[in-house]
Parts: sequence; structure tokens; C-alpha cells
Amino acid sequence: MDFAPKILEAIVAYRNREYPSIRATARAFSLSDRTLRRYLNGGVSRATSHEFEQYLSPAEEKILIKYILRLNSLGNPISPAFTRKLAYEIRL
Repeated sequence: MDFAPKILEAIVAYRNREYPSIRATARAFSLSDRTLRRYLNGGVSRATSHEFEQYLSPAEEKILIKYILRLNSLGNPISPAFTRKLAYEIRL
């Protein structure tokens, strides 16, 4: 689930002083006050902050997904071991 639009709206609302506190703003947008506070202090999402730890880049992941879906549509579902082998080959 992508909370980015909701978080951006909450940040704008807080900075425009529509709510008296971070906690009240977070509550109004159904967010955790800790999450909103982290973003207000310049933080990034966990997915973004851990992106460098991933084996494949987002572009490489898309290539792998397209290939897997194509094989599956042809009636050739692949095993997890073969998926890992493909990921390794894409990474090279």
C-alpha cells in the first residue's frame, strides 16, 4: 500500500497550520504520529532507505517479473530455485 500521497497531504496540512499538532494531523489522516514526524524531519520510507540492500534494482525486478509472467502465461510455471538463478543471471 502506498501511503505517499496521504503523507504528503498530511505534511502540507501540518505546515499550513490546519491542525494544532503533529499528533492531531496524523490522527486526521489515519497515520502514525511517529511516521509523520519522521517525514517532517526529512526521513524517507523504509523501502527507499533499504533499496541499496536489495539484490536487484527496481528496473531489474521489473524485467524478472515480466519474464516470469511470460513463462507462466505459456504454461511453464517456474520454481523458486529457477527464479533465483534468473535473478543471478540478470544481476550479472
